[in-house]
Amino acid sequence: MLDAVSFSLTPGKFYGVIGHNGAGKSTLIRLLGGELLPTAGAVLLDGAPVHSFAAKARARRIAALPQKLPDAADFLVRELVMLGRFPWQGWLQRPSAEDIARVEEAMQQTDVARFAAQP
Repeated sequence: MLDAVSFSLTPGKFYGVIGHNGAGKSTLIRLLGGELLPTAGAVLLDGAPVHSFAAKARARRIAALPQKLPDAADFLVRELVMLGRFPWQGWLQRPSAEDIARVEEAMQQTDVARFAAQP
């Protein structure tokens, strides 16, 4: 259970959440991502409740990768990174040249391009 949590995040910064097991880290992340509704208070994104955004609109602004992927997710690194482009693609659309270029750029910037073809 989270109680009396209040903070603001600055765009362009990276943040970490640290705490003991059961401290509410996962609950906080789910609230920030709009997956859970707060029972009190509000989680705001540019002044609007985060859960009020449509799923794709929210995904264009907020991205999270779980610490452990489901066992059924047997993705190559390139495919996993490509999932980050989903909010900008049409339903069941093949990746565009821009999607492919952005994924390659992201993998270069994060030094994971050498793992692109590995699970």
